[in-house]
Amino acid sequence: MSQTRSREGGFTLIEVLVVLGIIGVMSAVSIPRILDYVRQSRVRAAAQELSTQVNAARMKAITKNANFGVLVVTQDATRYWIHIEDDVTPPKSGRQLLNMNSATQTAEEKAQSVGGQLPPGITFATSSAQCPTLPSTAPPPGTPALFPAIVSFAPNASSFRFSYLGARCKPDSADTTCPLPTTNGGTPTNLIMNDASGNSTLCLWDARVTRSRAVTVSSGGRVAAQ
Repeated sequence: MSQTRSREGGFTLIEVLVVLGIIGVMSAVSIPRILDYVRQSRVRAAAQELSTQVNAARMKAITKNANFGVLVVTQDATRYWIHIEDDVTPPKSGRQLLNMNSATQTAEEKAQSVGGQLPPGITFATSSAQCPTLPSTAPPPGTPALFPAIVSFAPNASSFRFSYLGARCKPDSADTTCPLPTTNGGTPTNLIMNDASGNSTLCLWDARVTRSRAVTVSSGGRVAAQ
């Protein structure tokens, strides 16, 4: 009886090298795109989170019917505050200071002031060079969800305020309905741009990958993130 010897299965060295070459080419094309997406996603996610916190501040002003509304204040390059100024301690007169020193805050101050921290590596932009992504043209009529035209970022304020109706206002020493914040335990830093069109804009910057994204609040209080 004759025996048939079966051929063992497998790949030749040339076939393996061809497959590895194809994988190498595909990796060279796709990996830079994936890395770029990951880099952009970090600052984009930070902008979305900041937008959520700012929108929550607006809802606080409305739901609590706060006389002075709710303030958004930038303390330094990475820290900000959401602060309700209405004094809730008897006899409930005047305005409550924003204590920016978390270690010395009283229970009442902690209840009215929520501190926010940007993710590692993300900071508030300090100039137009760090925020080049702002659109310079207004969105078409009928598209309110689009980011408004800001043209060029130039921070000039450390705060903006939501009224009890949810509208945004620019704090001013001469405006009793939208006064400047009163603070202790630190000094706010001008990292917000309050422009003549009625917008308040915060821009986030990731120096590691030179990427930026902005959050803006319109005069009516609508919050939008890039």
